[in-house]
Amino acid sequence: MKKIISLILAIACCQISLFAQELNPNQESFEFDAIIFKSDVLDQSRIDVYALVPYQTLNFLTADNIYGAKYSLNINVFDSTDKLVYGKTIERVLRESDYFTTIGGTGKFDYVQHRIDIAPGNYRIKVVLQDKISNLSFDKSRSITALDFYDYSFSLSGLMVVSSIEEISGKYKITPHISDNISTLKDGWFAFFETYNDSTEMQVDFVFQIVDKDNKVVVGNNRISMTIQHGRTQHYLQIPYKPSMTAGTYALRVFALTPSDKQDFSPSEFLAITQRSISNLPTLGSYVVSNIDDAIAEMAYVAQSDDIKFIKDAPDEEEKTRRFYNFWKQIDPTTGTDVNEAFEQYYMRINFANKNFKSSYKGWQTHKGKVYTIFGAPAKVEQYQSSSMDGRYYEQWTYAGGREFIFYDASGFGDFRLYRPYDVTEKYTYQN
Repeated sequence: MKKIISLILAIACCQISLFAQELNPNQESFEFDAIIFKSDVLDQSRIDVYALVPYQTLNFLTADNIYGAKYSLNINVFDSTDKLVYGKTIERVLRESDYFTTIGGTGKFDYVQHRIDIAPGNYRIKVVLQDKISNLSFDKSRSITALDFYDYSFSLSGLMVVSSIEEISGKYKITPHISDNISTLKDGWFAFFETYNDSTEMQVDFVFQIVDKDNKVVVGNNRISMTIQHGRTQHYLQIPYKPSMTAGTYALRVFALTPSDKQDFSPSEFLAITQRSISNLPTLGSYVVSNIDDAIAEMAYVAQSDDIKFIKDAPDEEEKTRRFYNFWKQIDPTTGTDVNEAFEQYYMRINFANKNFKSSYKGWQTHKGKVYTIFGAPAKVEQYQSSSMDGRYYEQWTYAGGREFIFYDASGFGDFRLYRPYDVTEKYTYQN
């Protein structure tokens, strides 16, 4: 064994920068939403774009005990032929005096709102966030239909998810929930929308529904009768939190109906319909769990087999999710904050492994994925080719303190296996 290792190390080597684009342990990108409203400009619609940028997404530099970050938000609108019809770049500079805040310890974020008047049509809105310090960029897109509201005597705007409504001096202050994910809104939430009525005062019944991918109604209400004045009117429908909703994607629909005493309704009663996508994806801190079963399987490097079995054996999805989060709460290094650093660091490593170490297995299941998840990014990575007949490639990871892992390409197609040591028995522990 020692002789072979010496031979490998004697061969010409090169250092590679595989981990140059690794995200910070608590890195999360950003949220954005786009809602369609009737514009004050004749024959135009208005798109309100909202963006929420968590501080932990950004890199802060320090000078004279002040931490600063700078980013740009590029808002681009493409028509149905994918032609760019609108573009706007917004530059933001942030300053903080507290380091803990800059790494997401207080859950602070920067908020941007931008309005666009646009002709009716189908559009794709793409928002690109670029960190000016790290040069890392993140992008998200969503599709939207801009109605010609001026063609209808009665119509509904798009739907906004609102987490809370507060009355101040007879006026209402709303807090938009800039995300499709409603899983954190345990006290319920509101669907905000506007009505546009070109006729005189009228009575309208409203019904909301949350439907799953099979078009099955999982949450709904009875008719709510309202008097709609002429012109533009704002409305809020209160929607209860339903713990039994399984993880997944849903559609939120609001129907405006002709008044009736019966509770069921048919398309012949429709005055207008508006809808949007929402999701119910469990979160811990700012990290979203899109598939609870995958997340449980990925706990192999942090939990004992008995812990994983206990979570898997839960009688239903709700209890399974509760057991999963209880496990992570027990190893949260900062229990008094909104962020569980261990949870986020671990699954950021899992995600990185899945993207970079894929072979015939998922990235986290490979030997590289295992080492990376448990120990994080190495301080140095070097690659060698054997001078023997097989000409195999070897890769050496060196960590602070001198610990080394050597992998070899077993198949010649990037399927790297541990060469020394043969295996890793340690479990993941949070590394600040």
